[in-house]
Amino acid sequence: MKKLFYLLLTGTVLTGCYYDNAQDLYQYYPKNPCDTTAVTYSATISQIMSQQCTSCHGSSAPEAGLDLSSYNGVLSAVNSGELVNRITLPLGAPGKMPVGGSLTDCQINQIQAWIDAGANNN
Repeated sequence: MKKLFYLLLTGTVLTGCYYDNAQDLYQYYPKNPCDTTAVTYSATISQIMSQQCTSCHGSSAPEAGLDLSSYNGVLSAVNSGELVNRITLPLGAPGKMPVGGSLTDCQINQIQAWIDAGANNN
């Protein structure tokens, strides 16, 4: 009976201990994957602009005369280079947009992917 008890105890201890860590286990399964392959203006870019930019750069009285509430306004900012320049400045740098914060790396990558694909109104 004692041998059976020790055998079960040893088996429980050995199977209950392993040395994998979360980084190794989940390195191939990111929590929040960033899809930059299917970026469109209507589904992705306009949503980012609406959530992060149009409170200041909206159609009624846009700051700095920059209206990012429409495709043409966003395209104008892309063509001038101001959009990418402002969103990629370091946090705290003068002119950094959005004011007091930053877009996520995923949002910046999505905007860049859309621009690289031709900045289409799709």
